[in-house]
Amino acid sequence: PEKRRFFRTTDHVYLHIEQKNASSTQNSAELIYPYINELRKIEAESRHILLQLQNSDPQIAVYLNALNRKIDCLSQAIFATHNSETLEANHFIQLSEGGFSAELDQAYEPGTLCHAKMILFPHLHTLFFKAKVIYCNNVSGAKDSMNASKNTYRIGFEFIHLNEGDAQLLARHIINIQSNNRRQQQLDKRATESQRQKEK
Repeated sequence: PEKRRFFRTTDHVYLHIEQKNASSTQNSAELIYPYINELRKIEAESRHILLQLQNSDPQIAVYLNALNRKIDCLSQAIFATHNSETLEANHFIQLSEGGFSAELDQAYEPGTLCHAKMILFPHLHTLFFKAKVIYCNNVSGAKDSMNASKNTYRIGFEFIHLNEGDAQLLARHIINIQSNNRRQQQLDKRATESQRQKEK
């Protein structure tokens, strides 16, 4: 049932999932989030112009990129002031532009719509979105400290109504992970070759 057209990568994120009802109230962080979304949407809509400027006037393109980063930092700072929680990465997930899978201790029926909050590190990009459960498989449970069996479920989610700004941000985040992984692989390869040369 999973869509394989997207590149998948492993990431360590903060993840919180819940099924909300109509009477659920929003916290201040969620209330300010639409404005941050609008900033991301504006950036996504103007990205093609920035790409053209990189060819015609690289200096202006560099300056505008710097302004974008400043605005992004400012929006994240404003968001952080409205988020009283100190959140750290709590899940390793398989992430793609179409969705993600994670191991959770609660089962969800396929087709269930959930509300989710995800924080991407190290830049603390925060996403609020709806996700649909694609599959839910019971995996081998670990034993806790009391030697009681602990059920764990591998659950696949599909992003629902992910706005353009968040989609662009997520794509850049995944590309950065790919680049970092390739860079690390090259460093490891060079280190291995260097060690072999020394052994000779």
